[in-house]
Amino acid sequence: MSQIPNSHGVLLNLIFSSSNEPSVSCAPTPIFRPDAYHPPLLIHLPLHYKPHNRISRAYRDFKSGNYVSMSQYLSSFNWPLTFSEYSINDAAVVFNDALLKAIGKFIPLKTFFLLFADHIKIYLKIDSPENCLILQFKLDTFTKRVSRLGLFLNLGKCHIMSFNRSRSPILHPYRLCDVLINRVFVFKYLGIFYISSLSFEHHINIIVPKALKILGLIKRVSKTFSSANCLRSLYFCLVRFILDLAPLPSQVSTKTRSVQNIFLLQIVHPAHDYSLVRQTLNIQTLSNRCLPANIIFVSSLLNGSLDDPTLLFSIPSYPTRNHTPLYIPSLSSNYDLNHPMHRMFRNYNNAFHYYLYPFILI
Repeated sequence: MSQIPNSHGVLLNLIFSSSNEPSVSCAPTPIFRPDAYHPPLLIHLPLHYKPHNRISRAYRDFKSGNYVSMSQYLSSFNWPLTFSEYSINDAAVVFNDALLKAIGKFIPLKTFFLLFADHIKIYLKIDSPENCLILQFKLDTFTKRVSRLGLFLNLGKCHIMSFNRSRSPILHPYRLCDVLINRVFVFKYLGIFYISSLSFEHHINIIVPKALKILGLIKRVSKTFSSANCLRSLYFCLVRFILDLAPLPSQVSTKTRSVQNIFLLQIVHPAHDYSLVRQTLNIQTLSNRCLPANIIFVSSLLNGSLDDPTLLFSIPSYPTRNHTPLYIPSLSSNYDLNHPMHRMFRNYNNAFHYYLYPFILI
């Protein structure tokens, strides 16, 4: 038996046995519990020797594939001659390479779909030209399904956007309904401006002038206002919700922070600090507004009030030798600190130790 790990740490189980003809099928009695995307395979080969176990270093996301074509591909090799002329180790290497090639050809990578209202996003990690062909095949399949349902695609609103930080990215032309999809490098979706480098500096440069423009209007029409609570309500309704569109707390830069400070200047307070007037009006800093939301979100996943198995499986196990409730894996770069789940895990651990919110206890 050989095991191939994928990017989520789940193993694809390969069970080898000797037979007269090569064949590939799903294992009827798998050793490990199977799931929909990691099926255990039963491979029959005409072998005269018992192959050695070999753990591949290829990381893939597996799903149900074309086992008939995979069997035909493996049948094209002369396995008795291979195992008779090569040493058992060299023959096992040849078989392992052929098997990995068959998996790459006939067990496709998992393509992800995101649905929201009448929008759909289809995305796939592209690290080779072969993945571009897989994504194009998924687009063709999606087009056929839409046609069978009698629906029509608004091709004018269909775009392709590649997120990368490489100097030479793989930019492949994709088609929908035999029409070339327009490639964009800046796109607004659900109020957020995305760019190909996945940096939100462009988004902040847009929302800050917009917030300052509305704040200037509030200052002009409220010169005669004396109620601080009235000004606070206007700020919350017309200005702060724009600043809340900043995707990450780390992106709460000096620009966004200055918008709130300009509003606080309208309130009578000591000139040396903004903290007193913030405390009086019960206005949190923009960088701290997301902390309770992150803690409640993780707590809801753990206690079952929020039903999302995909996100639940992304929560790491509890380390028995560690006092933190959630284990945060080591990150290879500072950019990984912006990962939403890692950020929420850090906030959850900090709140558990220092504040002990009642809703954290499960």
